[in-house]
Amino acid sequence: MSERNNSAWSPSSRELQRRALRRKLSRKQALIAAVSSLLVLGTLTTILVTSPGWEVVKATFFDIQYGKEVFPTVLKGLWINLQLTFFGGVAIGIIAMGLALMRTTKSSALTPFRFLATAYVDIFRGAPLILIILLVGFGVPALRLQGVSSNVIVLGTIAVVLTYSAYVAEVIRSGILSIHPSQRAAARSLGLTSGQTMRLLYYLRRYAELYRRC
Repeated sequence: MSERNNSAWSPSSRELQRRALRRKLSRKQALIAAVSSLLVLGTLTTILVTSPGWEVVKATFFDIQYGKEVFPTVLKGLWINLQLTFFGGVAIGIIAMGLALMRTTKSSALTPFRFLATAYVDIFRGAPLILIILLVGFGVPALRLQGVSSNVIVLGTIAVVLTYSAYVAEVIRSGILSIHPSQRAAARSLGLTSGQTMRLLYYLRRYAELYRRC
């Protein structure tokens, strides 16, 4: 009987009016946004095109012929950028994970490494990136170390990895510390190891939330 009543349900007239009003309001807001965007963009374009130096800017930055000439060089730089992004991202992930684990460990034997990891994060998060690039780019070649590359691309990537590893380490550490000790204890009581607890606790928390909602 209940299934029949549910299948025969239909919205009331007031609900239909509310839906129609919401659709009308959405269309009105979309129209206002479109008109406002056209006015702002049109005004900016008009100011740009009618400015006295537009012809110079056009010849300098919007020369199609010159763009065709340098396009292969741009593609080459893009490929190098993608390679550095991949290798730099992997290196940042590995170093940041190590730093986060070092900063959250409570082992007495690892106390010196915990202090070093804390100093590393504080220094590289506080120093400007351009300063780290200058220090690595000019300081490392000046040391004349054997086996150390002096390629500017490699040195620039190392500088970026050193800086962003500190930022990502803090993100990972905050995620680790967000897990309440009682949740770790509950997972360990179920027979999970420390690695399984850290790897599966996110899904356990999601299941717990879904269970409470049900």
